[in-house]
Amino acid sequence: MTPYWVRVLGHTTPGVCVEAKDAKEAERIAATETMKPVLSPADRLPYPAMPQVGPTSGVPPFCQQPERCVGHHACPRTRSCND
Repeated sequence: MTPYWVRVLGHTTPGVCVEAKDAKEAERIAATETMKPVLSPADRLPYPAMPQVGPTSGVPPFCQQPERCVGHHACPRTRSCND
């Protein structure tokens, strides 16, 4: 499963992380789990992030700044967000 960042209308955070096989499935899961409409297309994340909704693969949420990492297949930073 691939992690996606989905922006959801009226959610308490800027978005939610959903692990799915494709962007359309991620949007469907986000809308179902949050019971809110999706604002924009789901964007790929290099790693899972928090908050997570729906089923997960068990990979810890390594991505600390998902808004900055959307669209990347690997972390764009030269140093870890935890440093």
